[in-house]
Amino acid sequence: MTRRSWAACIVAIAILAISAWPSLPSMVDDAYVSLRYARNLGLGNGLVYNAGQPPVEGYTNFLWVVWMAPGTLLPIHPSTWATGWGLIFGAVGLVAATGLGVVLCGRGSRWSLLPAAVLAALPVYGIAVTNGLETGMYVAMVLGAAWAVLDRRTPWLGGVLAGLLYLVRPEGLVAGVALVFVPIFSRPRAHRPADLRPLAALLAVVVPYFVAHTLYFGTFIPNTFAAQAREPFFDMMKMNAGYFKRSQELYAGAVCAWLLAAVLGPRTAPKYTLLGIAAVLTIVSLRVYNWMPGARLFLAPIALTLAALAPSLQALRRRPRRVLAGALALGTAYLTLGPSRAVETRYDAYNTVLPGNPAELMARRIAAGVVVPGSWLLARDAGVVPYFAGPDVNVIDIHPFSLTDPVLTGKRFDVNHVLAVHPTWIVTTADSEDELPTRYLEERILLSDPRVRDHFVRGPDARQHHRRWYALWTRTGAAP
Repeated sequence: MTRRSWAACIVAIAILAISAWPSLPSMVDDAYVSLRYARNLGLGNGLVYNAGQPPVEGYTNFLWVVWMAPGTLLPIHPSTWATGWGLIFGAVGLVAATGLGVVLCGRGSRWSLLPAAVLAALPVYGIAVTNGLETGMYVAMVLGAAWAVLDRRTPWLGGVLAGLLYLVRPEGLVAGVALVFVPIFSRPRAHRPADLRPLAALLAVVVPYFVAHTLYFGTFIPNTFAAQAREPFFDMMKMNAGYFKRSQELYAGAVCAWLLAAVLGPRTAPKYTLLGIAAVLTIVSLRVYNWMPGARLFLAPIALTLAALAPSLQALRRRPRRVLAGALALGTAYLTLGPSRAVETRYDAYNTVLPGNPAELMARRIAAGVVVPGSWLLARDAGVVPYFAGPDVNVIDIHPFSLTDPVLTGKRFDVNHVLAVHPTWIVTTADSEDELPTRYLEERILLSDPRVRDHFVRGPDARQHHRRWYALWTRTGAAP
């Protein structure tokens, strides 16, 4: 890249830092699920949610879990480690977007700066890369793999990064395989033999991981798939309709950009490969429950679409190019400065948790009261409370679509199953203080059972964020 490209990257990173700063301290509850796996891994307990129990794959971000493991052992709050690395990977993603733009548009082309410029300005990018999950790593890896593969000077690196996509998120395998086949089919055989090095590098990463993963968990399908993609496609679309509406301007703009990139400009294998990957990843993301923050799953497709759009605009004549570039600039300014920013920011604040929140403090009291390591806690949400209850407490996620217990995933709630472990604590969940102790059927069944009603006492209540209140129930004679 040129000096101008690097200068543009610095500006884009500064914009990202400003955009992400207000939401940097907070994380979504689900991020603590990955962190609980990471801490058990760091402590030598293996990739397990509960130490000493059979492994259940309740995460979809293996490489992020591994990356988080060292930080869970440091004397810092885990959110500092997770959100800090998220911001770093978000910045790396902007550099990779610029590098990919240079490959597609040519060295020195100002259009190569378009993907990073738009991506950095999007409010959802700054929010999503710092929500404690693997979003920043995934976007950076997708763009980095595309850059390295299409650059052709780094075929082995491109293949390795394409393979690592599968380790970051399962659907990353689709993107990785599509990318490594570009060098094979885009070169006429009469002139030059197909380049199989990226494919070989990808297989060297993917095959050992796939075998080890299948042997360790006993299945190649993550437990999260059964929990998050549980409904037929169109039923899932109906469930997600409210979340899609919240970011409808962003999605409408992304669709328009994809169509423009597909219709306009050069018809090259790299460009259409990026658009094809974006389309497939979008369909996969529509297949899962997009509760929070839904747009994060679409950032990689949006980034690839922007990269494909850059050479399409560059190839146009001056007048239509100015018109479309002006429309893109106005749309980006609207998303950056208009009401959609306030919507995204408010939604993030409503659904994320800050360090030291009351639910965390309640869980720390549970951890301090552990007498027998391996005591059991029943809780609907598998994040904050289970993480801070500590590795000496085993947890059953009593959500009917549990990420961490295959017995409950997608099946009817079984009160005998959850009480068979003789739990010491139960945490019930409500969406408001008026609904305490619970609003959920499974928990009402649990609390009405004589084995709970006659042997547990209700302790303090705790608020996690605006829509999560917890009531703590402790077995008589046990304390935290």
